[in-house]
Amino acid sequence: MNRRGFTLIELLVVIAIIAILAAILFPVFAKAREKARQTSCLSNVRQIAMATLMYAEDYDECVPSHSQGPTEATDWPHPILPYCKNIQIFRCPSASEGNTSMWGHLYVEGKQPLSYGMNCYYLGQKSLGQVDDTTGTLMVADSIGDNRIGPDYWVRNSKIPLCWHGLAPRHNEMLNAAFVDGHAKAMSLSVIEGNDAVWFNPALTE
Repeated sequence: MNRRGFTLIELLVVIAIIAILAAILFPVFAKAREKARQTSCLSNVRQIAMATLMYAEDYDECVPSHSQGPTEATDWPHPILPYCKNIQIFRCPSASEGNTSMWGHLYVEGKQPLSYGMNCYYLGQKSLGQVDDTTGTLMVADSIGDNRIGPDYWVRNSKIPLCWHGLAPRHNEMLNAAFVDGHAKAMSLSVIEGNDAVWFNPALTE
């Protein structure tokens, strides 16, 4: 019985086909993986918003401001930790390990990276009851590693393309955001860039 092996040409053709299929499928798999990470991140943002609203119920409808005291360990994420009891929700699964911001860490069980920022310049100055548009005012969103977002914080991160006002569109050029009424959704950065006052400080549009 004769056995005929593959010729070199046949092997090269098979390898070429596999390479073409890989080139087609890898980006699809990467987008699917990022979509799963985006979903996990959206859950994080929603939980942070819910914890912040529970905190506000106990403190005259006020959310924690950017800094509660002289050290980073008193910044806004720390007062709401008792309401969520999970430091992992402050870490986006798509965020890089590198973090150069002095305001981009949690000081719980060591120094933990922070992936989200709060609209604390606006919300830290008033009670939530004074916010006219609770469904359209940003509370917390994907951040470049600074715990603040908004036009008053001109922070950038060269590792994250298109970042603006501290916001970081990490998820296929989308970012996750939660609003004062507690709902959360994925958003395009360009939508927010169009009129930052509407999203960050609606008082400026009155």
